[in-house]
Amino acid sequence: MVCVGEKERIDTAFGGGQLAVLFKGEIVYRNDKSRLYLGVWGARNASRLRRLLRERGLELLVKRTRPPNTRLSSLTVQK
Repeated sequence: MVCVGEKERIDTAFGGGQLAVLFKGEIVYRNDKSRLYLGVWGARNASRLRRLLRERGLELLVKRTRPPNTRLSSLTVQK
């Protein structure tokens, strides 16, 4: 399971680079138009990310599919 959102909105909610710190890693998807999506993997991390976003006042639209025409761009894991 992966939970992603538009990178600009995620960075606004947490600050640039903080998602990787909070979750010990992050995943980045890119679409054909170079739009970036940032998120986390794993059911618990996905649930926690959604909760934190709601607590910060972001409106969520949960879709059970990945954003259209996206491919995995990078995966970062911190120890």
